[in-house]
Amino acid sequence: MLRTDFRNFFLEAVLVLLSIPFYYHFGLILSPIALLFGYIARFFMLNIFSKKMVDFAHLSERALLLVILTFGESIISISSYFHHEKNFFFNISSFAIVVGMFLHYAFFYDNVLNHKRSSTGQFYILLHVLFILCLNTITVAFELFIKAEKYFLPSTVLFALALLGFYACLLGMNHYAKPVYQSHGTLIKVCIGTDGTIYSIRVPLYG
Repeated sequence: MLRTDFRNFFLEAVLVLLSIPFYYHFGLILSPIALLFGYIARFFMLNIFSKKMVDFAHLSERALLLVILTFGESIISISSYFHHEKNFFFNISSFAIVVGMFLHYAFFYDNVLNHKRSSTGQFYILLHVLFILCLNTITVAFELFIKAEKYFLPSTVLFALALLGFYACLLGMNHYAKPVYQSHGTLIKVCIGTDGTIYSIRVPLYG
């Protein structure tokens, strides 16, 4: 298994390195091929990893660090918009959106996620790959917003899809929630009262 895993990572690294001269000399972008190769190679190894349990608390902590780093990159990117020549409303809105997304993720991680459960962690890892892709896509959409008006429509569509994808992944993490929060066919909306009490409202997803 380790030999196969090493071979796949090596081939993916070769594709990433080759993408640099190919883009420089021919204008061809190979990096998405490397990403797709990694996904396909991992898919064919699912039967191996599906039999092994992981330390879920450790896995969730490491995934959290990756998400924090990605959020940090988004904040750094957005900070470059904050000068007098840019729209003030856009600056504040973009910052508030990214911070709000992080707070939603952090609330789930601290209060809802079941850190003590047994799991192979494969679906959890997949969700976090999608989390990071959605966050990076939102950052790119923000950059397109301020470059030119001709990018307004594609950047709006890109932003909306990435934002929906992020919250769809957050909803998918309900699979790893504590038993008291698991929906079992219902969508849970968590509200915090003025006195600090946490209320849970169940909305049926299907009949």
